[in-house]
Amino acid sequence: PRVVEVCEAAARMLAAASGADLVDGACMDLSRAREVFHVLRAETFKDKAAILRHADKVKPEMVWQIEQGLELSEAALAQAREGHRQLLLSTADFFANTADILCCPCTMVPPFEVKTRWLRECEGWELRSYIDWLMPTSVLSLTNCPSMSVPCRFTRDGLPLGLQLVAPPGRESELLCAALVL
Repeated sequence: PRVVEVCEAAARMLAAASGADLVDGACMDLSRAREVFHVLRAETFKDKAAILRHADKVKPEMVWQIEQGLELSEAALAQAREGHRQLLLSTADFFANTADILCCPCTMVPPFEVKTRWLRECEGWELRSYIDWLMPTSVLSLTNCPSMSVPCRFTRDGLPLGLQLVAPPGRESELLCAALVL
């Protein structure tokens, strides 16, 4: 709740300062984005199998990621590529018909204890991998849109939070202008 509350306030401020309409809850269809991201990311690790000969010298998350890549089936890759294609279409439709800039949190939670490798749970949701807590940023990387993180506020506890701004492809100047307002 702290992250959402801070980012919503920053988005309202951006809308008020720029004279834009705030379309609450609007977004491209991200329903399959987590799955697509995990599969396509795993694919990039398929050619790193040689690292597994030295598994005792690399972090366990790297071993897990390489194993995920090696276990991928062609069917899973085909489904992920189709899911990515659908996401790109949904993104184009979103920016053509709904919004000029998408505002959302960069992460699910405020900064956490440095000794914590990665979060295992957030608001009752089990996070199954070391990259899951970064999903708000990771899945939007699939859109091929310019994006940036803008420090926007602090939580009530004084922890910094960033608002992620996303613009349609080729509209980097509008993205930078929106960031400047914040």
